[in-house]
Amino acid sequence: MYLGDIAAGATITFRWSTNDKNGASITRSTNGTIKLIRDDGTDCTAGCITDTEDSPDTGLHTCAVDTSGNVNCIVGHDYDVWLDGAVIDTETVNAVLAIFSIQNRHFINNSIYVK
Repeated sequence: MYLGDIAAGATITFRWSTNDKNGASITRSTNGTIKLIRDDGTDCTAGCITDTEDSPDTGLHTCAVDTSGNVNCIVGHDYDVWLDGAVIDTETVNAVLAIFSIQNRHFINNSIYVK
């Protein structure tokens, strides 16, 4: 899920879900870690991600990434938010949840220009 090209220092919020093999909503038996990785491989996770499972709605999560206080969240890069090592319905799950950039795309003559 592409979340857009955000302004420096912004907080971006998105929702994601956990489901069993048949599609029913389920809670993770092991939470794993939600990571933020910059396009050059730098781990930007520390202190900027919160993830909550909405209650009473099992399996629905709200994730917020606060880029304002993290020196590794810098202009001109793309970022992946990924789930690492969660256990859902007895299976280990590693998955990209979302991607976004921080002031890394500009419109010039109605075309997207990528740095």
